[in-house]
Amino acid sequence: LGAMMQVLDTSMISVALPHLMGSLSATQDQVSWVLTFYVIAVAIVTPASGFLSLRIGQKRFFLICVIGFTTTSVFCGLSESLVEIVAFRTLQGIFAAPLGPMSQAILLNNYATEERGTAMGWWTIGMMFGPIFGPTIGGAITEYFSWSWVFFVNVPIAVATIVLVVIFVPESKDGTRRPFDIFGFLLLAMALASMQFMLDQGERQDWFSSRQIMILAGVSGAALYAFVVHSVTARNPFINPSIFKSRNFTLGLVLMFLLGVLMLAVLALIPPYLQNLSGYPVLTIGLVLAPRGV
Repeated sequence: LGAMMQVLDTSMISVALPHLMGSLSATQDQVSWVLTFYVIAVAIVTPASGFLSLRIGQKRFFLICVIGFTTTSVFCGLSESLVEIVAFRTLQGIFAAPLGPMSQAILLNNYATEERGTAMGWWTIGMMFGPIFGPTIGGAITEYFSWSWVFFVNVPIAVATIVLVVIFVPESKDGTRRPFDIFGFLLLAMALASMQFMLDQGERQDWFSSRQIMILAGVSGAALYAFVVHSVTARNPFINPSIFKSRNFTLGLVLMFLLGVLMLAVLALIPPYLQNLSGYPVLTIGLVLAPRGV
């Protein structure tokens, strides 16, 4: 339920983007930052989820993330300017990042080996609720209420999540603790953020004819190179390179990369296209996007 809330939120926001543009007097380029900064925050914080869960405890850490995600959602709904909503969406992304991986980790730690396939199957069904019903729910809320309620709807889901986690999820056993590689974390954050800014602004600034794009590309490439070298040579790297020896894991990353490109790019482009150029009402846009989840 907690992980589904993150996917549901992303699906609903995509449908509400055209209305958000009008309410905040933002252009298509500007409103894209609402998604961009969220994705950057998720990408940077996700690899740190394992370390934080070991330090804080899985159950406690998951509850902190759910509460933080919901609180920032409320502030997003109360935002009155583009700067405010981008700032709160960035914070929301920080708390949203661990929800998916932590929910899977909790399943794996609390089910026997022979039960894990069934548990993951039900987890996947719950996650697919977001792409199927998120656009429709987001379209209906935006059509009959306001885009702010797309964020406020997270509150009752979060309350149910907190109650169920407190009652049913056991406290995790302490795992092996290792030092946090702050240098590797900062290098990865710098590489991802610079790359995202470059990709987001490159087409608008004619790519490498722009000095800003060249600087971002250089910073991203240098930080990524330094991160790889550091990961190979450090005693306790932020991401252990040995995990990539697993072909299943590496292939899974490639498939998730392709899924992310298709899902996030389409979610950001189709709703404004259908509303601004094709004249579809927002509720119809939600119905048009729902079959993608099916």
